Amino acid sequence: MKLLWTVFLLNFSIVTLTWAQKKVIDKDACDNWPSLRDINLNSSILTNDGKYVAFQYGSKQKGSFIIVKSIVGSFKFEFNGTDNLCFTSDSRRLVALLPGDSLLVLDLLKQSKQYILNVKSFSTPHYGKAQFIAYQLNGDQQKFTVINLDSENEKSFYGVERQWINKEGNAIVIKNINGLIWLDIKTNIERAIPESFNTLNLAFDNSGNNIAFISSEQENVSLRYFNHGTEITKDLANNSKDGIQNGFCISDGQISFNKHDNKVFFQVKLSKKSSFSTLNNLIISKTINVWSYRDKVLQEKQLFELSEQYNQNYLAVVNINDGKTIQLEDENYFFIPDRMVKNYVLLTAKVSDDEFHWNKELKSLYVVNINDGKKTKIFESSYPSFQDAMISPDERFVVWFNRKSQQYYSYEISSGDIRNISSSITEPLGINQRGEADKLSNQGATYDMPVWLTKDHTLLVYDQNDIWQIDPNGKGKPTNVTNGYGNRNKIRFRVLGDYEAGLSKPDEILLWAFNSENKQNGFWKVKRRQHKDPIKLTMDSHAYYFSPTSLVTWRGADDPTNFIPIKAKEANVFVVRRMSANDAPNLYYTYDFKSFAPISDLHPQNRYNWLTAELVTWTLPDGLKSDGILFKPEDFDSKKKYPIIFNYYERRSEGLNVYRNPELSGDNINIPWYVSRGYLVFEPDMYYKTGKTAENIINVVNSAAKYLGCFTYIDTMRMGIQGQSFGGYETNVIATGTNIFAAACEMAGPTDIISEYGSLRPGGHNNEVSADIGQRNLGVLPWEYPAIFVENSPIFHIGKMTTPLLIVHNRNDGSILFSQAVELFMALRRSNKKAWMLEYDKEGHSIYNENNKLDFTIRMQQFFDHYLKGTLPPKWMTQGIAAKYKGIDSGLELDTSGQIP
Repeated sequence: MKLLWTVFLLNFSIVTLTWAQKKVIDKDACDNWPSLRDINLNSSILTNDGKYVAFQYGSKQKGSFIIVKSIVGSFKFEFNGTDNLCFTSDSRRLVALLPGDSLLVLDLLKQSKQYILNVKSFSTPHYGKAQFIAYQLNGDQQKFTVINLDSENEKSFYGVERQWINKEGNAIVIKNINGLIWLDIKTNIERAIPESFNTLNLAFDNSGNNIAFISSEQENVSLRYFNHGTEITKDLANNSKDGIQNGFCISDGQISFNKHDNKVFFQVKLSKKSSFSTLNNLIISKTINVWSYRDKVLQEKQLFELSEQYNQNYLAVVNINDGKTIQLEDENYFFIPDRMVKNYVLLTAKVSDDEFHWNKELKSLYVVNINDGKKTKIFESSYPSFQDAMISPDERFVVWFNRKSQQYYSYEISSGDIRNISSSITEPLGINQRGEADKLSNQGATYDMPVWLTKDHTLLVYDQNDIWQIDPNGKGKPTNVTNGYGNRNKIRFRVLGDYEAGLSKPDEILLWAFNSENKQNGFWKVKRRQHKDPIKLTMDSHAYYFSPTSLVTWRGADDPTNFIPIKAKEANVFVVRRMSANDAPNLYYTYDFKSFAPISDLHPQNRYNWLTAELVTWTLPDGLKSDGILFKPEDFDSKKKYPIIFNYYERRSEGLNVYRNPELSGDNINIPWYVSRGYLVFEPDMYYKTGKTAENIINVVNSAAKYLGCFTYIDTMRMGIQGQSFGGYETNVIATGTNIFAAACEMAGPTDIISEYGSLRPGGHNNEVSADIGQRNLGVLPWEYPAIFVENSPIFHIGKMTTPLLIVHNRNDGSILFSQAVELFMALRRSNKKAWMLEYDKEGHSIYNENNKLDFTIRMQQFFDHYLKGTLPPKWMTQGIAAKYKGIDSGLELDTSGQIP
């Protein structure tokens, strides 16, 4: 690939020389671009006292690095990146298992470090006063050592296979060949746990004084309970226990205690010994699959699920006191997760997600008493049914959102009463605003998950912009917590994170906010029970943290839905990620969300011809407004004429202040790459009405192009389009429906909605849903309204097509079938239209192999450079590459013969 990249550099050296002061984005920049990386999905980790922070950054070429530094002061220490690290609960040390096998113990007070070699794994307590490290060595007879960090006393064990620490850090359970050993950290006393041979999994209860574990003797798997106080082991459940359905057995999956520590949740699975008895003796062939219109699930999907069923775990629960076992889940019912479980859980009936919108199945919601197994149906409906079902913290109510009525309902468990608890709210609670209800599948969906207020019988729900407090008992009148300020000012308010995570105070609630007009983001707070206007803390042209209203494919540290602010457990210190279009994401600490001090210091864009982003608003043919982002190079000259590429999906304008990391293209064009090389890039928001998807897409781009054409620096004769997946469909629509674009590149886009409608995705998933209510959004049946399918299928409009098209599609695409690209290419080739297709072996919906990404990046730029900049075409465009030269001749050299594509 070095030779290939060298050829590319020679072909485009004139571009590099154009901007002598700052470099263009190239492969070296992509490989070595430093950016923030998460630590176990968090932006960083903080000591409990908030005095020290650790974060991770890195690049593809150099790998990742951890920086540990003091929040206030000059202390800083750096080492190779790892996700296996933590601060001790006393905030004094950081412990990290480095790449390889070295365990680092960094004393933050003494500013000293110690390394323990040949370590396989380690653990430290998350809470409590006990300060120790428990680690296991590679080999060395499976040696396991516990070091008291205060006294430096050590205790070692041999033959240890695994260990568990309770959250208070006062007990460790060790597994060796003979079973389990309970080690009391304070007294250093060891106790063997009876009947614990061959333990597969284990969990402490919330008190940390007792455990449940899965044990296996030969093929007999059982769930057992050990009471540390009595030192008695109790058999809670086994495969022959009443309550476990016939054909199921206990698995080695996750186990956990309920909040009261009187019940244990565990997993069961289908037994491999179970078999279906022969229904009759008329079997002639065992190789036949019978497809029936009465099948609730298509045969293809049934076969796929059948191959996976023995790996599927289902939830069960057992009462520790009386041993009553209840299997909660099976193939028909699924548990709705809730970490607050005491006596009740919620189950929902399984439906066929691909077909639920039409097959008249009923989706049911059940509340189950896990003391006696009583299951009560509290709601049942056909599509679109319900969502956001949850049990109140005190288990008095079940609340859910009825997607048909677009109202919240509560079920009082003690009385069985069902109440509409949101009917007096004046603002719509379902997504039905213009620009947010384009897809039929969105209608009735709520904006965000409701939030229970701790130790209170109130619930917070959302309309488009504001927050409402409602009474699940239906007696109190709903009140607007944000006082209507959100809807008056077009600012979307949401509770920041988990209300119980400590980000909010008892008397006030911390919010994130997003202005839908100017795209500003920030933090506000509201005083509980006052219902006055929210108090602004920070609101500016940065991206801190927010959830977009449309599906967007951002990645990593530049994803605004990642890196939610975190707080020190014992101090009012927060870590926040902040970025803008021209400022790389960095971490800051704050005490009040008003002033921010830097933690990280990454500014790689300063050495390159970077970009600027500006909001563009124009009028659509129907008179409504649409937004888009126009990206320009840092050295932009308004006196020049620039080529422009449109890139799109659904709506991306909310990402105005989101940073775009340079990277090789695996699906969409990389905006920094193209902008640094003298292109403008425009991301328009797409709006479309049911049955008029293609027409509306064309209306958006035509009106946007007309508006942008008023700017003298945009060359309207050199405009291109590019998109992937649904963006690929949009590209196909535009390329076959307009003649204003000089070049188009689509990747993995549908083109024939009729053939797509009658196809299955891998795994047996029904493709009809996409046209019915999904992104194709046609809302009719092809045999009843074929004209609508023809109108919205690009394949039927290539006769008038004048735009050269580069198609990219791979055979292993599990989302859009490869046959869609073949249909399009064959039709274009038959009608003698200018078209090329790139297909990469062993790739799917996107491209992941780095060599393939580089190849695609080069070919796509060569394609656009030829048509939008007038450069010579490469030989793969003028001459093609015969199959016999695959892997031998790249065709990347520019064709100097004068031949045109």
